[in-house]
Amino acid sequence: MPTFLSPWWLTLLAPWAALLLWIMWGRRQRQTVPFLDLWPREEAQQERRRAFEPPPLGVSLALLAALLAIVALARPVVGGGKIGLTVVVDHSPRMAGRFESSLQDIQRELQSAGLSDATVVYAPDAPGVRRAVRSALDEAGAAILLSDTPTPDDVGAGVVRVAPNAVTQNVGLVSIGMRATPVPAVMVRVRNDSSNGRIELVVGTTRQWIDLPPAGSERSYFGDMGEVTERTDVELIVADDFPADNAALVRRTRAWPRVRLDSAPSPAAARVIGAYAILRPPSDSSPLLRVVSSIEDARDTPAIVVPAVDSVPMQTGTILTDDHPVNIEIRWDVLASASVAPVAPPGWQPVASAGGRTLLAVRQNPARRVWIGFVSPEFERDPAFVLLWTNLLDWAGTGGDAFAVDGVLNVKFDAPPTPAWEEELQSMLTERRRRSIVPVVALLALLSLAAGAVLWNRAADAR
Repeated sequence: MPTFLSPWWLTLLAPWAALLLWIMWGRRQRQTVPFLDLWPREEAQQERRRAFEPPPLGVSLALLAALLAIVALARPVVGGGKIGLTVVVDHSPRMAGRFESSLQDIQRELQSAGLSDATVVYAPDAPGVRRAVRSALDEAGAAILLSDTPTPDDVGAGVVRVAPNAVTQNVGLVSIGMRATPVPAVMVRVRNDSSNGRIELVVGTTRQWIDLPPAGSERSYFGDMGEVTERTDVELIVADDFPADNAALVRRTRAWPRVRLDSAPSPAAARVIGAYAILRPPSDSSPLLRVVSSIEDARDTPAIVVPAVDSVPMQTGTILTDDHPVNIEIRWDVLASASVAPVAPPGWQPVASAGGRTLLAVRQNPARRVWIGFVSPEFERDPAFVLLWTNLLDWAGTGGDAFAVDGVLNVKFDAPPTPAWEEELQSMLTERRRRSIVPVVALLALLSLAAGAVLWNRAADAR
């Protein structure tokens, strides 16, 4: 039994039926023609009565074409056979142990709808989910996605998403903070999405029991450490559904400086400083390193002093250097010519000099500072210039420790929503099973109209 997606067009059947009745009801018009009454009529011709009479075949076919056109406008559909369907299961770590029950529910719904042969595809991550859903849509135009994350926006319509109905029992690390001075200490923030009330926290070699916050909330735990090592393991001793966020590794690293240009160095130096900030980004514990044009502007903070250099040519000869970190792997022999400052600041330690004039000087009190007393456009075009400025920034900007955390942190599991996917799935299956017969009906209407026109023309020629 067909159904109609636009049934309001069927109201045109009323005027169509009225036209049909008007054509079939009544008698044909009388025509007076000349004749000779050669034979006497035996009886008078009886009066013709009104009665239903079929119209000519050409008119009948035209009426049938109109009827089929009205039916086609109403968009008739009929039930079809089975459809191919794919169930895409999000098999990422956060879905571990959560999809089995929901997958069984989906399979029961499909079996009750006669789709026991549906394909199940497991996707390990978000890109895999997107690829699997797109492939299913390309093949069948519909898919079922079992995941706790929203359906990707770029996959199009035809996807029924089913959220896992299992409540996740999880206790996880949210964030970790650590310091080495003045007293080694650690801060561990924990989120509780379980019914647990008390678990054990391990930081390095220290173990302690902690009381968890209420389910669905977070709490920070502070403690002293005996020693901060290069690598510290942090672990929650708990059995839950998502163990990936129960452990993390804290690595002790160096805090690169945050460079601020209080004066404009040469364009070449500015490019090196910009690249340095990208390759060695500062952290929250990074010290401020200023680039200034005079010692007075440096005050008591770490700084690189780039004064204006008078046009005093550097005397040729051997460049003397000290064993200092700023001179590591620097090829000073490429410095053939330069303009140098006449006098170095008093109280600073020369680490590079030529012809009795100081090219580079350093000082560590009250803070690490570097004084640059030469300018050489040729030297700025050599790789040694880049290496020199990198050494200067590393040494003068030496700050405190930074700590990098490796691990899965801050994973939140929302409570499963009220199951409402069954109706959406049934609606999708019903829609996919329907097959439109509009093209067939429209084709029959055109054929009927064409045949009626041919018969009408033939009848007219015969008259």
